[in-house]
This record gives sequence, C-alpha cells and structure tokens, in this order.
Amino acid sequence: MIQPPDQIEMVRESQLRPLDPQRAARTHAGSIEAFDRLLRESQENPESFWAQVASELDWMKPWESVRKGGFQRLEYFSGGISNVCWNLLDRHLRHGADNRVALIWEGEDFATRIYTYRMLYHEVNKFANVLKRFGLHKGDAVAIFLPNLVETIVAVLACYRLGIIFNTIFSGFSAPALRSRLENFDPRLIVTSDAAYRRGHTLPLKEKVDEAIRGLGVVETVIVVRRC
Repeated sequence: MIQPPDQIEMVRESQLRPLDPQRAARTHAGSIEAFDRLLRESQENPESFWAQVASELDWMKPWESVRKGGFQRLEYFSGGISNVCWNLLDRHLRHGADNRVALIWEGEDFATRIYTYRMLYHEVNKFANVLKRFGLHKGDAVAIFLPNLVETIVAVLACYRLGIIFNTIFSGFSAPALRSRLENFDPRLIVTSDAAYRRGHTLPLKEKVDEAIRGLGVVETVIVVRRC
C-alpha cells in the first residue's frame, strides 16, 4: 500500500522519545529498565514468563502445560479452568475493592455513570440471573448488538460468568449485515437497544434487529436497553 506524501514525511520526522522516569515509576513495571528486563524474559523464556503472569489470576483448575503445539494448533494453559468475570470482579472484591471505581462511562449526550466494583458486580449478577430465567446455560449463544454502554459491559461479563458464548456485533451495521452474522452464529438471545447516539444523530437499532431476525427461527428472545 502506497502511503500519502504527508504520512511518509511524518514517519520520517518522527522520533522515539524516552519515557519520563517519574511517569515510568507509576507504571506496573516501575521503570524503563524493569520493562526491558520483562521484555527480554518474555522473549528468552516465554513459558516461565507467561506462567508467572497467569499465576496473578485465579484458577479453578491449574493448567497442565503453559504452551503446546505450533502455529494453527497453538494452545496456552491447556487443561486450566478460569473465569474472566471472576478475575475482573470477584478477585478484586475479595481484596477489598468494594468502593473503588471500576467503570466511568460518558455518552455522546454527556450523560455520565460511575460504578464501583461492588455496584458493577451486582449489575452483572442481576443480568446473569435474567439470562438464566430465559433458559440460557453454559455453551448457549448470545448476540450483543449494542453501542458503547454500561449495559454492553454488563452483558459481556454476565455471559463470561455463566460460560455463555457471546458475539459483540458492531452497532453501525445495516440489517442485512447483522442478519449474515446472526445466521453464522445462531444466537438464542439478542441484547440490543432501542437506538443509539452517533455523531449527533439518533440511529435505530431495534428496528434493524426486527428486520434482521424476520424468519430466523433460532432467535427466541430480544432484550432491549432503553437508551434514547
């Protein structure tokens, strides 16, 4: 691909600037030198490096091997069982993060919502119970056709919590594009919103879903977030 002249000139004049030591001290690594050591460790001893990283998370069942196979059949942490939702919420609550801010959301209409770890935990559990009441279990499929909302994160975490397979679909897709993805995914349930704000316009989402699922028998339920 040929780059425009202005982009080529920008790349030619760009410089790699070292990170300020005070800012580096506030990072997870703690310093540029420490980051370089971690980078070398990940390259020279990848199995021990990733085992150390993974040990910072909670596992219901420890892995049998850090890595096996090669490209096209590569596996990490084979035999291990963990849960993304548990590690994002419960693990932090167990260490006293109840009233720490977990999520700050601001919409295009300047609406703002702030959730602590405990608040987000309750919202995720409530929605997980909603999914269970609709008869969804581990291995079932859910399509999430939402803009960037708190409810989007809640839906994703609830699916992780229950072991439900989910697909987040870009909310800007047309009804035919949405239909093709639903046909390939076969979700029992769709989570969407009545509409979305995008660049000063209100875009109907529920109408797209109605059109996309017409005659699609696999979809049993549509849950609608009242956004607009």
